[in-house]
Amino acid sequence: MEKLSAVIIALNEEKNLTRCLVPLKRVADEIVVIDSFSTDKTEEICRQFGASVVQHVFEDYVQQHRRRVERFTTLMSKSHFEQGVKAPALRVWPSPATTFIRSYFFKLGFLDGRAGWRICTISAEATYKKYRKLRKLYKQKQQDR
Repeated sequence: MEKLSAVIIALNEEKNLTRCLVPLKRVADEIVVIDSFSTDKTEEICRQFGASVVQHVFEDYVQQHRRRVERFTTLMSKSHFEQGVKAPALRVWPSPATTFIRSYFFKLGFLDGRAGWRICTISAEATYKKYRKLRKLYKQKQQDR
């Protein structure tokens, strides 16, 4: 069974974190908080819930989003590699398209309009990056032999 990782962007969120982390802890196997050097008890609260905290200066939402996607795809590719999941070239290209079609049409992402389109596009992009990174891990393993 695949694990679910959740990523939260935070800056001085001590008042809101518990409300977010309690239900998230029930469904996520891993919680990663990208904290922009909060000056309140944000980091302490996150650690109480078992979340990993990564400190990073907030640049803008686009950069934070890219950072989350990179971290997620790196974690997933390593997990797949450890489980022996292969990434043939034929999987790298069709898998993102399949992910988009499944999410947008079969899971009714189109009902969410532009936001649904964007979420499905992000999912497809993450799938592509995950398999590219997985292929890279296998290539490195072959070179190390």
